[in-house]
Amino acid sequence: MNTRTSGSIRPATIPLDPDWGTPQVSAIVSEVPPDSPLLLAGDTNMRDQEDSVPGELGLRDAWLEAGSPPGARWTWDTHVNRYYQNGHRYTARYDRILYRGCTVTELAVAGNTPASREPGHFLSDHFALIARVTLH
Repeated sequence: MNTRTSGSIRPATIPLDPDWGTPQVSAIVSEVPPDSPLLLAGDTNMRDQEDSVPGELGLRDAWLEAGSPPGARWTWDTHVNRYYQNGHRYTARYDRILYRGCTVTELAVAGNTPASREPGHFLSDHFALIARVTLH
């Protein structure tokens, strides 16, 4: 993880790992001082059975905190997005916004419609999460 300090915000980048999930989230949390705000957003590859993990690490899950809005649940939906033409069809909530020391007041899914007139032309195999975040 590469970090640099910028005022009260410490931006960080981590290498993308398609299987990062719970172990990498735990590792990131352990590296950040507990009194520092933390915002993790992106493809965590966490499954529904791992929904309790963020809370165990002192993090909140934006989707759960927003009341679990059905329209913002699936960030992977191969019924709609046939990015992988030969894959089986299913839905998942792989992408998460996990945080502490801030408030997420809005949450929406974006990129869940074709990017052109071609019905199968999506920008990614995942849909994006968009949130409004306020630091405490």
